[in-house]
Amino acid sequence: LTGNIEVFKGMQLKELNLEWCHNLEGDIQVLAGMNLKKLNLATDPFNGSKLTGNIEVFKGMQIKELNLFRCGQLTGNIDSLKDCPLTSLNLESCYKLEGDIESLKDCPLQVLNLAAAQDRRGQSLSKFTGNIEVFMGMQVKELNLQYCDNLKGNIEVFEGMQIKELNLQPCRNLIGNIDVLKGMQIKEL
Repeated sequence: LTGNIEVFKGMQLKELNLEWCHNLEGDIQVLAGMNLKKLNLATDPFNGSKLTGNIEVFKGMQIKELNLFRCGQLTGNIDSLKDCPLTSLNLESCYKLEGDIESLKDCPLQVLNLAAAQDRRGQSLSKFTGNIEVFMGMQVKELNLQYCDNLKGNIEVFEGMQIKELNLQPCRNLIGNIDVLKGMQIKEL
């Protein structure tokens, strides 16, 4: 598909799935004021997205599932999402997004993907910061923090959690003993 997402302006959509529509263009500002519960703008791993704009457009929206996988042109701070009732958030490879994960503490997240990659010098491209202690008491089942080198904290925070998938590769600033994972029902690590 090709075209500009401007076509959706003013529509009363509750769900918008444009997954792998990497030829679409436009500013996500056209989504302002929509009553979206699910939004999937993920694109394939080889092309990346042409969509632009600031994620501040989602501030105060009632989105429960937000997938911006490889929307590398989007900008903004994840603080804009703090009042959203997000249960699933995928910001993998959104390298222009930044912010402290503390801002997500009140979201009822069950799935969180903040994974990044490294540049040619081996430096993380992630701009997310904060302490993983924010996850204490959360109901996260899937957590991907791959290459989130700016995150800190002790993995003891995961003890007793019902995590099924966990990726901490190679979060260089996390500490702790993997013994805390003993007995957990993790299916992917």
